[in-house]
Amino acid sequence: MSVDWRIKMPNTLPPEILKLSAEERLALVDLIYESIDEDAFSRAERIDDGKMLPNQQAELERRFAEYDANPDSFIPVEQLLAEMK
Repeated sequence: MSVDWRIKMPNTLPPEILKLSAEERLALVDLIYESIDEDAFSRAERIDDGKMLPNQQAELERRFAEYDANPDSFIPVEQLLAEMK
């Protein structure tokens, strides 16, 4: 299944959204993203935009498989960023 992200969307946001702070809008984006049904399309379809070389695609799939096998061995990006400060 191929996903076409070039759907026609209005180029303005509802006034209610524009009244939100940047932080609130980012939280809204996160909620919308999290609401997408992961079964709607596979990881490969989400990441295959035709711009990756086969070895890059293979490495990404390897990393996904590693995470799926042991998610507790990874740290959240927020923790990583905090540790970098």
